[in-house]
Amino acid sequence: MRLDSCTLRVCPSNIALDSALHVQAMDILDNEASEDEAARKGVSMNRVPSHQANVDLIEKERRYRSILAEAAASDESIRQKWDEWEESIIQLTWDEVNSIFSCSIEI
Repeated sequence: MRLDSCTLRVCPSNIALDSALHVQAMDILDNEASEDEAARKGVSMNRVPSHQANVDLIEKERRYRSILAEAAASDESIRQKWDEWEESIIQLTWDEVNSIFSCSIEI
């Protein structure tokens, strides 16, 4: 067994994928609102305009984006603290880990 800090790493490709999907979803809403506005110029419609119908979705998007930004900042803070204290934590827990697994552990 080897203690390793890689368990605290977040896969950047997952973050990039989430961000790309988020941007794509917002682009779809924007395009739909533009198409709706263009369609309304030539025809009278009884339904609510797209930009009004999407108000709740846009607000949810803003909250979601804020939560993701806060989580990313928190993750980075934890990574920095782990990088700073990893060696000390391993040294402090060395005897406990060694006695639990009764084996030699290389660092």
